[in-house]
Amino acid sequence: MTGKSLRADARRNRERILVVATEAFSNEGLEIPIDEIANRAGTGIGTVYRHFPTKEQLIEAVALRIKQQLIDKAREMLGQDDPEQAFF
Repeated sequence: MTGKSLRADARRNRERILVVATEAFSNEGLEIPIDEIANRAGTGIGTVYRHFPTKEQLIEAVALRIKQQLIDKAREMLGQDDPEQAFF
């Protein structure tokens, strides 16, 4: 569900699902069931599927989120005056 303007609660739900899915995939692998992610996120399974119609789309969204976090961190580090501060 990209390109559409989401209500504030829908944005919060989507972000919470991504946070929970990121942690779950990292700790337990990609085999974790979608209903378990929904449960941990405090949403219904329908809410997960509304945002991510397939598990593959959820995995892709998690990967893109991690990629964006890395890009943001790299940009932040580029702004450091002291190179040591950028790495430690």
